Amino acid sequence: MTDDSLGQPKTTSCAVVTQTFTKARLSAPFIIDGAVRQWPARDWTVDKLADALGEKTFRCRLMPQEREVKGVPAWEAEGVYVNCQLCQFNSWCQGEASQDNPLAPFSPLHFSAYIDYKYMTQVFAQTPHMLGEDEPVTKWSDWSECDVKCGKGRTRRNRQRLRQTDLPLTQEASCYKLCNDGPCRPGTCNNPGQVCVVDGATGKGRCECPDCAGRPESPVCGLVGNVVRSFDNECKLRKGACELAKNFQLLENRACEEKPQNCSVTRNFAKLRDADGCVSAGDQDVGFCYGGCGDVPGKCCRPDTTATPQRSANLTYTCPDGSTRTKQEQVITACSCVAEPEQ
Repeated sequence: MTDDSLGQPKTTSCAVVTQTFTKARLSAPFIIDGAVRQWPARDWTVDKLADALGEKTFRCRLMPQEREVKGVPAWEAEGVYVNCQLCQFNSWCQGEASQDNPLAPFSPLHFSAYIDYKYMTQVFAQTPHMLGEDEPVTKWSDWSECDVKCGKGRTRRNRQRLRQTDLPLTQEASCYKLCNDGPCRPGTCNNPGQVCVVDGATGKGRCECPDCAGRPESPVCGLVGNVVRSFDNECKLRKGACELAKNFQLLENRACEEKPQNCSVTRNFAKLRDADGCVSAGDQDVGFCYGGCGDVPGKCCRPDTTATPQRSANLTYTCPDGSTRTKQEQVITACSCVAEPEQ
């Protein structure tokens, strides 16, 4: 809101602003006077948050301070991650960590630490009163059994209203059932990702891509053809494979971008290039080492060549002249923290 006589923003009360919003569309800057006084966060302290969040744990990243002193870049993968409660993090920062504190092995004199960034809705999911209001609904129930014995049906879940809200209280999604004595027998659909539905006109089984409407977000990492990517849920992984008519595989029940905290093997479908410029198809998992090495800052996560059994894979390479060749490459099956050689 602007004072016409001065051309400067003027303050107004929250009540007046609310009334103004309902009467006209604002076309100039305005200042809400006193709104911050109502924010619950004004009263927060580290101790108060620690008491409120109780046993809830957070992922804390620690990095050796010697790298910072020397001006050496501290890479994300070189840190160590420890799950701890906020009260434990607070006592560690004050140099008062007890022996059962998961941060105790790391001296605050030699390590810096921070808790990963989180959305407040995630942090206070179980304590919504910290944000000034309680949740208006209960948690979702489990999905019900599919309401058909064969073919495509519906599954449902619900939650209860605790106070006035426009949030939905029920959700529905498609589900699919196979049957040994009906039109949708096992093996009816042979193409990747397809599901069987009963044709209403003929009563026979018909194959189509799955309907994912209503399925909540629950990220997964999947392989479709020779491409690895994240999908919103397992249903959308199957649907993507169906639409492309390519084989698929569920790799992880998490997004592909979500990496392990400590040194371990992750899936790697990278395209490899040899000395002649030939490139592999990238359709096989050759493994990759990722993660931190705890309180051993002089070591890095590398392939463990002593692990057994060792495994190799035959990769097909395509060369610049169009020819192809098959080469046997070592597959990373285990990783360990090893000392980096002096430069």
